[in-house]
Amino acid sequence: MNLAKLFTLFFAVLFVFASCSEEEVKPDNNTNEEEEQQEEVVETSLIDGKWTISDYTSDITHYNSGTVSRTLTEDFTSGNFTLTFDDATETISHSGYFAVNQTENETDSTVYHMLFPEFEGTFQVDGEDLILEDNTLTIVELSETKLVLHQIRESAFGVLSNKIDETYTFSK
Repeated sequence: MNLAKLFTLFFAVLFVFASCSEEEVKPDNNTNEEEEQQEEVVETSLIDGKWTISDYTSDITHYNSGTVSRTLTEDFTSGNFTLTFDDATETISHSGYFAVNQTENETDSTVYHMLFPEFEGTFQVDGEDLILEDNTLTIVELSETKLVLHQIRESAFGVLSNKIDETYTFSK
């Protein structure tokens, strides 16, 4: 009987040590919430005013039945294109144009003058999105003197499709 008590005591002590040997780690539920709250928020008042284009780049890919048929790059060369944001009325307007050098296959190049009528009307800033009436761009950078916008536009007509990946840089 002493042996039975000894085994019981041994298992009780073993159970106590096994239960106490690992500290209980509680997950930090605030971490995910804090990370989500720390998501970069654009200071919308900085967008107010007149911005002049200082750089533009785009990569254009044409597809035929899902296969790449042509690729082009466009790089800013000159221009007087401006965007004017009125934060109080949430309106955007533009004026001027800018020229790009369009290169195909790294050899052939042509200069084009670009106009962007989609930069006209109302706008709204939602997080990092600049929402226009017919378009949404991502605000990559916004400071008192620099605005960088990015967008990817895609279009299709039958078996033909296009993808345009473009970045606009403006300064005040």
